[in-house]
Amino acid sequence: MLEEKIPYSLEQVKEIANDLEFGYIVFIDVKTGQAASLLPEEHMDDVELWQETQDLIDSWEEPERIEPMSSRESYDIMVDFIETIKSENLQNKLLAAIAQRNPFRKFRDILDNLPNPEPLEKWYKFKEQSCINHTKKILSSISPTWEKAIKNI
Repeated sequence: MLEEKIPYSLEQVKEIANDLEFGYIVFIDVKTGQAASLLPEEHMDDVELWQETQDLIDSWEEPERIEPMSSRESYDIMVDFIETIKSENLQNKLLAAIAQRNPFRKFRDILDNLPNPEPLEKWYKFKEQSCINHTKKILSSISPTWEKAIKNI
């Protein structure tokens, strides 16, 4: 039986979102809400270093595996951000950048090279909130009782 309320604070949701953003796979113990993160095996240099975390996950009865966002989902976040920009000139530059090869790098190059750091700062905040919302949506899907509680954080 699942706990009646989600065992996460906003800080813990941010931590899970951050791990997912950096490519970790997050596992949630459905019974307790405990979370643990692992790099995908192909990115692990030293599997033994991660063995303790893997053993913990293996001890759970019902681990829920949460994958990082897909490239498509990350791309969509860029598109959503571009729609919030008031400067038509900057919007056009960013739209052109994401229409080319290596859209993530080109998008970031434009923001990094602006004389005003404000759009880059807005991007970081927008991306963080998008990742948090994505994580909340995933956590909400684990349980109907968690879904109700997630709305309050």
